[in-house]
Amino acid sequence: MSSTDFTWLIGGPQGSGVESGANIFSKVCAQMGYQIFGKREFYSNIKGEHSYFTVRVSDENIHSNVNDVNLMVSFDAETIFVITMKFLLMVELFMILN
Repeated sequence: MSSTDFTWLIGGPQGSGVESGANIFSKVCAQMGYQIFGKREFYSNIKGEHSYFTVRVSDENIHSNVNDVNLMVSFDAETIFVITMKFLLMVELFMILN
């Protein structure tokens, strides 16, 4: 039997729906019976930084996040570059929502 362990990251400018998107995705996964671990990162509006939310989904018990990202969803192209360069992430798939 294969195991599910998937990390999803959503990011964008503050106020673009990052937290709402992550909460909806997490709730759906939890209702499907998966274990969820979420990590929200946001910065001061004064800095003008982007926010991001990482959600780890697994069919086994999990107690922490991991650094790998399987899917990144972004509300703008800048977020993809900001996040990947800041954390040197190797992301398997990108999706930009406009």
